[in-house]
Amino acid sequence: MPKKYTSEQFWKLYEKLPQELKDALFAEETGNNIYEISKRNGVEENLEEIVDYVGQVLVGVLPPGEFQETLEKELKLKKDVAKKVAQ
Repeated sequence: MPKKYTSEQFWKLYEKLPQELKDALFAEETGNNIYEISKRNGVEENLEEIVDYVGQVLVGVLPPGEFQETLEKELKLKKDVAKKVAQ
């Protein structure tokens, strides 16, 4: 189970990121892509949690290799759906 980070901890991690990742984290395009992927795979009800996990990957607290497994375990997504969302 991914560790929960406080807002303060998140912002400390955020400040250490390269500018490119900082920009990607809050880019409208990133949000639109996450929404479209969630909608296309029928999991838009989990959008808030998916956005949170993507943010955790981008700040480096959730290894990318664990993203799919986290979606499966934490959001109870089927393996094939979690794989599509993670890709």
